Amino acid sequence: MAAVFAASFWTGGSVGPVAGTGDGGGAEGGAGPVPSAPSGLQISEDGYTLVRTMSEIPPGERTEFGFMLLGPGGLPVTGFTPVDGARLHLLVMRRDLAGYQHLYPAEAGGGQWSVTLTLAEAGIYRFLVYAQPEGAARPVLLGAEVVARGTLRPRPLPRPEPVARVAGYEVGLTGAPVAGRVRTLTFSVSERGRPVTGLQGRRGGLAVVRAGDLALLRTPRDAVLGAHRVGAGPDLRFPVAPPSPGAYRLFLEFRHRGVSHTAEFTVLAEQPAAISPDGPLPGERDPHGHG
Repeated sequence: MAAVFAASFWTGGSVGPVAGTGDGGGAEGGAGPVPSAPSGLQISEDGYTLVRTMSEIPPGERTEFGFMLLGPGGLPVTGFTPVDGARLHLLVMRRDLAGYQHLYPAEAGGGQWSVTLTLAEAGIYRFLVYAQPEGAARPVLLGAEVVARGTLRPRPLPRPEPVARVAGYEVGLTGAPVAGRVRTLTFSVSERGRPVTGLQGRRGGLAVVRAGDLALLRTPRDAVLGAHRVGAGPDLRFPVAPPSPGAYRLFLEFRHRGVSHTAEFTVLAEQPAAISPDGPLPGERDPHGHG
């Protein structure tokens, strides 16, 4: 069992310095207070509902998956405000954290959307649709499960390693997450031993996945995708605020020379100390008089 927990994934627009929020709470990097409300657990949120055309997909076969969002009045939503370079984002992941995909569906007309995908192995998959309907105060994240029938061969969670390798690239990870605190994780990208610069920012970012409950928690600034990335390479920095101690899976998507790659990590979030130099937990009294 696993959970999708985004501490700042997908960035759109250009890649460059991003200013902190400067909320005064003392959080590392000025990332703001740690959010507490989970998202992505429901098929309906803020009056919007995800409707899919199928609940089963044959494993190993390319399949056209269709869906739509119904608005508060029960009609298909046809207008969306782009979020981080796309009108809709679709995240797919098996419940043992295998088979992660970040896809960009195409509009099929009349509020319907479709995407061609392959679920490589049998299992239960979580499909998460992230979008901002026109007129909505904020983006919504709606989730539903899809089954790929067959013999399930679950994979154990990979062990924590400081370096991930993908397609000739090496990505090093520095920094340690702490439960209930904002901590900055730095990813350093190199290719054949040379630091990589010129990373493209239209599509890329970080997804942080918690083992346990399929909850995706909103980030500081109340955004799921975008905003919190600094650097065009080789270093990419993300403030991460895991809500609880334990194991997490990180998926870093970066784009170089027009090709997207995903580096995968496992990290363990520590139990927070009683007093942290970054300030109190949300709702706590600050013994130093900062809040």
